[in-house]
Amino acid sequence: MFKAELYDFQNEHEEELLKKSADHEEIVLYAPTGSGKTVLTCKFIDDYLDENPNTVFFWLCPGAGGLEKQSQESFSDMTEGIPFGDVYTFINDYEPKGKVFFINWDKINRNSNIVLREGERRNLMGKVLECHNSKIEIFMIIDEEHRYRDTANEYIANIQPKHVLRISATPITQGNHTQIIKEDEVIISRFNRFRNINQ
Repeated sequence: MFKAELYDFQNEHEEELLKKSADHEEIVLYAPTGSGKTVLTCKFIDDYLDENPNTVFFWLCPGAGGLEKQSQESFSDMTEGIPFGDVYTFINDYEPKGKVFFINWDKINRNSNIVLREGERRNLMGKVLECHNSKIEIFMIIDEEHRYRDTANEYIANIQPKHVLRISATPITQGNHTQIIKEDEVIISRFNRFRNINQ
């Protein structure tokens, strides 16, 4: 169940993303800073799992400054009934379908000093193989894709997800479909909500 309220433009783009994900393997969400990418993505996951419960989501997100935890907390605040965890939770989960796992970019980037150890990396890929063998579909969300494209492409090649959603205010990758949120949509929606509240 989704608990947050979206702006009209967010609802429209979220519905469009759901439609496009049925036809396209890789989607890019091009959205300016402050447009509510996180809340829109949370709603997308909630609705997608309603229709595709045999799916596991990997949400690859920045870890610096506690952003991974912030993403998890936001997801927890906005949704209800969808279990979530981190990369280690996924590795040890016997039934990962219908769940969301937040993966800190720094944990899987070989240039990071907090990278997964080789054994943990093997365990991660072993668990991914279990998902494929069990016909559990993997959906990868690539947050801040412009900063982590090379690592993202490496993991997409290795994990072979059914779908990828790349999110950025300044995307550098072309997917099968690009969903663009324009800055004026954000401004107009906020103005209209403010005006309605004060009438």
